[in-house]
Amino acid sequence: MDGISTYVTRFEGAQGFSPFPSLFNTLRILRKIIFEEVNNVIFINVSSGSKIQSIASMMACMIFKDRVDITPYYAAPEGIPQFRENKKQLV
Repeated sequence: MDGISTYVTRFEGAQGFSPFPSLFNTLRILRKIIFEEVNNVIFINVSSGSKIQSIASMMACMIFKDRVDITPYYAAPEGIPQFRENKKQLV
Protein backbone atom coordinates (compact mmCIF):
# COMPACT_ATOMS: atom_id res chain seq x y z
CA MET A 1 0.00 0.00 0.00
CA ASP A 2 2.94 2.35 0.55
CA GLY A 3 3.79 2.24 -3.14
CA ILE A 4 0.26 3.27 -4.11
CA SER A 5 0.13 6.19 -1.70
CA THR A 6 3.58 7.30 -2.87
CA TYR A 7 2.39 7.45 -6.49
CA VAL A 8 -0.82 9.25 -5.55
CA THR A 9 1.15 11.84 -3.59
CA ARG A 10 3.64 12.30 -6.43
CA PHE A 11 0.85 12.55 -8.99
CA GLU A 12 -1.12 15.11 -6.99
CA GLY A 13 2.03 17.09 -6.23
CA ALA A 14 3.05 17.16 -9.87
CA GLN A 15 -0.41 18.31 -10.91
CA GLY A 16 -0.27 21.32 -8.61
CA PHE A 17 -3.30 23.40 -7.77
CA SER A 18 -4.10 24.74 -11.22
CA PRO A 19 -7.85 25.02 -11.89
CA PHE A 20 -7.10 23.84 -15.45
CA PRO A 21 -4.99 20.67 -15.33
CA SER A 22 -2.97 20.11 -18.47
CA LEU A 23 -3.80 17.06 -20.55
CA PHE A 24 -0.21 16.68 -21.71
CA ASN A 25 1.27 17.21 -18.23
CA THR A 26 -1.04 14.48 -16.90
CA LEU A 27 -0.04 12.14 -19.75
CA ARG A 28 3.64 12.83 -19.04
CA ILE A 29 3.21 11.94 -15.35
CA LEU A 30 1.22 8.79 -16.17
CA ARG A 31 3.86 7.73 -18.71
CA LYS A 32 6.60 8.05 -16.12
CA ILE A 33 4.65 5.99 -13.56
CA ILE A 34 3.68 3.36 -16.17
CA PHE A 35 7.29 2.88 -17.29
CA GLU A 36 8.48 2.64 -13.68
CA GLU A 37 5.90 -0.12 -13.12
CA VAL A 38 6.40 -1.89 -16.47
CA ASN A 39 6.92 -5.31 -14.80
CA ASN A 40 3.66 -5.09 -12.84
CA VAL A 41 -0.02 -5.33 -13.73
CA ILE A 42 -1.37 -1.77 -13.79
CA PHE A 43 -4.97 -0.71 -13.16
CA ILE A 44 -5.94 2.92 -13.73
CA ASN A 45 -9.11 4.35 -12.20
CA VAL A 46 -10.60 6.59 -14.88
CA SER A 47 -13.56 7.61 -12.71
CA SER A 48 -11.55 9.73 -10.28
CA GLY A 49 -10.05 13.15 -10.79
CA SER A 50 -11.14 15.83 -13.20
CA LYS A 51 -12.48 15.20 -16.68
CA ILE A 52 -9.11 16.14 -18.16
CA GLN A 53 -7.37 13.65 -15.85
CA SER A 54 -9.88 10.94 -16.76
CA ILE A 55 -9.34 11.56 -20.47
CA ALA A 56 -5.56 11.51 -20.01
CA SER A 57 -5.82 8.27 -18.02
CA MET A 58 -7.85 6.57 -20.74
CA MET A 59 -5.48 7.87 -23.42
CA ALA A 60 -2.50 6.49 -21.47
CA CYS A 61 -4.19 3.08 -21.31
CA MET A 62 -4.76 3.11 -25.07
CA ILE A 63 -1.28 4.39 -25.91
CA PHE A 64 0.68 1.96 -23.72
CA LYS A 65 -1.52 -1.16 -23.92
CA ASP A 66 0.91 -2.86 -26.31
CA ARG A 67 3.92 -2.27 -24.04
CA VAL A 68 2.59 -3.02 -20.55
CA ASP A 69 -0.23 -4.95 -18.90
CA ILE A 70 -2.52 -1.98 -18.25
CA THR A 71 -6.28 -1.92 -17.65
CA PRO A 72 -8.58 1.07 -17.16
CA TYR A 73 -11.50 0.65 -14.79
CA TYR A 74 -14.48 2.74 -13.76
CA ALA A 75 -15.48 2.60 -10.11
CA ALA A 76 -19.30 2.58 -10.13
CA PRO A 77 -21.18 3.34 -6.91
CA GLU A 78 -23.53 0.59 -5.70
CA GLY A 79 -26.51 2.72 -4.65
CA ILE A 80 -27.10 4.68 -7.86
CA PRO A 81 -29.88 3.23 -10.09
CA GLN A 82 -28.13 3.60 -13.46
CA PHE A 83 -25.35 1.31 -12.23
CA ARG A 84 -27.57 -1.64 -11.29
CA GLU A 85 -27.10 -5.00 -12.98
CA ASN A 86 -30.31 -4.92 -15.04
CA LYS A 87 -29.36 -1.68 -16.81
CA LYS A 88 -27.16 -1.51 -19.92
CA GLN A 89 -23.81 0.09 -19.31
CA LEU A 90 -21.41 1.76 -21.68
CA VAL A 91 -18.39 1.40 -19.40
